[in-house]
Amino acid sequence: MPKELKDAFDNLIESIQNSQEYQEYLELEKQVAEHDEINKKIQEVKTLQKKMVKLEYQGLPISEIEKQYQEKIEELEKNPLYKTFIEKQKEVNETLQSIKSQIEAVLDKITG
Repeated sequence: MPKELKDAFDNLIESIQNSQEYQEYLELEKQVAEHDEINKKIQEVKTLQKKMVKLEYQGLPISEIEKQYQEKIEELEKNPLYKTFIEKQKEVNETLQSIKSQIEAVLDKITG
Protein backbone atom coordinates (compact mmCIF):
# COMPACT_ATOMS: atom_id res chain seq x y z
CA MET A 1 0.00 0.00 0.00
CA PRO A 2 1.43 3.41 -0.88
CA LYS A 3 2.52 5.43 2.14
CA GLU A 4 0.04 8.25 1.47
CA LEU A 5 -2.87 5.79 1.46
CA LYS A 6 -1.60 4.03 4.57
CA ASP A 7 -1.27 7.40 6.32
CA ALA A 8 -4.81 8.37 5.31
CA PHE A 9 -6.12 5.02 6.55
CA ASP A 10 -4.21 5.37 9.82
CA ASN A 11 -5.64 8.88 10.26
CA LEU A 12 -9.16 7.58 9.72
CA ILE A 13 -8.65 4.85 12.33
CA GLU A 14 -7.14 7.33 14.78
CA SER A 15 -10.02 9.76 14.22
CA ILE A 16 -12.55 7.03 14.94
CA GLN A 17 -10.71 5.87 18.05
CA ASN A 18 -10.34 9.43 19.35
CA SER A 19 -13.94 10.45 18.63
CA GLN A 20 -16.09 11.40 21.60
CA GLU A 21 -18.70 8.86 20.53
CA TYR A 22 -16.19 5.99 20.58
CA GLN A 23 -14.58 7.13 23.83
CA GLU A 24 -18.00 7.27 25.52
CA TYR A 25 -18.69 3.76 24.23
CA LEU A 26 -15.41 2.45 25.66
CA GLU A 27 -16.16 4.01 29.05
CA LEU A 28 -19.64 2.47 29.12
CA GLU A 29 -18.22 -0.88 28.03
CA LYS A 30 -15.78 -0.74 30.95
CA GLN A 31 -18.57 0.13 33.40
CA VAL A 32 -20.73 -2.72 32.13
CA ALA A 33 -17.81 -5.16 32.37
CA GLU A 34 -17.35 -4.19 36.02
CA HIS A 35 -21.07 -4.50 36.88
CA ASP A 36 -21.66 -7.98 38.33
CA GLU A 37 -25.46 -7.89 38.12
CA ILE A 38 -25.45 -6.94 34.43
CA ASN A 39 -22.83 -9.57 33.61
CA LYS A 40 -24.81 -12.25 35.42
CA LYS A 41 -27.92 -11.41 33.41
CA ILE A 42 -25.94 -11.32 30.15
CA GLN A 43 -24.59 -14.79 30.89
CA GLU A 44 -28.12 -16.00 31.66
CA VAL A 45 -29.31 -14.59 28.32
CA LYS A 46 -26.45 -16.31 26.47
CA THR A 47 -27.26 -19.62 28.18
CA LEU A 48 -30.91 -19.30 27.18
CA GLN A 49 -29.89 -18.45 23.59
CA LYS A 50 -27.79 -21.61 23.43
CA LYS A 51 -30.69 -23.68 24.78
CA MET A 52 -33.05 -22.22 22.16
CA VAL A 53 -30.61 -23.00 19.34
CA LYS A 54 -30.17 -26.56 20.61
CA LEU A 55 -33.92 -27.12 20.96
CA GLU A 56 -34.59 -25.67 17.50
CA TYR A 57 -31.91 -27.91 16.02
CA GLN A 58 -33.60 -30.90 17.67
CA GLY A 59 -36.99 -29.77 16.35
CA LEU A 60 -38.35 -29.24 19.85
CA PRO A 61 -40.53 -26.34 21.04
CA ILE A 62 -38.71 -23.31 22.39
CA SER A 63 -41.64 -21.25 23.67
CA GLU A 64 -40.86 -21.68 27.39
CA ILE A 65 -37.15 -20.91 26.96
CA GLU A 66 -38.01 -18.03 24.63
CA LYS A 67 -40.29 -16.58 27.30
CA GLN A 68 -37.51 -16.81 29.91
CA TYR A 69 -35.10 -15.26 27.41
CA GLN A 70 -37.43 -12.33 26.75
CA GLU A 71 -37.92 -11.77 30.49
CA LYS A 72 -34.13 -11.61 31.01
CA ILE A 73 -33.75 -9.16 28.12
CA GLU A 74 -36.47 -6.97 29.62
CA GLU A 75 -34.71 -7.06 33.00
CA LEU A 76 -31.46 -5.99 31.35
CA GLU A 77 -33.16 -3.18 29.47
CA LYS A 78 -34.54 -1.79 32.74
CA ASN A 79 -30.98 -1.17 33.90
CA PRO A 80 -30.07 2.44 32.94
CA LEU A 81 -26.36 1.64 32.49
CA TYR A 82 -27.05 -1.31 30.22
CA LYS A 83 -29.65 0.64 28.25
CA THR A 84 -27.24 3.55 27.74
CA PHE A 85 -24.47 1.13 26.73
CA ILE A 86 -26.66 -0.58 24.12
CA GLU A 87 -27.79 2.77 22.70
CA LYS A 88 -24.18 3.98 22.43
CA GLN A 89 -23.14 0.67 20.88
CA LYS A 90 -25.83 1.12 18.21
CA GLU A 91 -24.62 4.68 17.53
CA VAL A 92 -21.02 3.55 17.11
CA ASN A 93 -22.07 0.66 14.86
CA GLU A 94 -24.18 3.00 12.71
CA THR A 95 -21.25 5.40 12.37
CA LEU A 96 -18.89 2.60 11.39
CA GLN A 97 -21.43 1.22 8.93
CA SER A 98 -21.83 4.67 7.39
CA ILE A 99 -18.05 5.02 6.98
CA LYS A 100 -17.87 1.55 5.43
CA SER A 101 -20.70 2.36 3.01
CA GLN A 102 -19.06 5.62 1.95
CA ILE A 103 -15.73 3.89 1.34
CA GLU A 104 -17.43 1.13 -0.66
CA ALA A 105 -19.29 3.71 -2.76
CA VAL A 106 -16.06 5.48 -3.62
CA LEU A 107 -14.31 2.20 -4.42
CA ASP A 108 -17.22 1.16 -6.65
CA LYS A 109 -16.85 4.41 -8.62
CA ILE A 110 -13.08 3.92 -8.92
CA THR A 111 -13.26 0.28 -9.98
CA GLY A 112 -16.45 0.83 -11.96
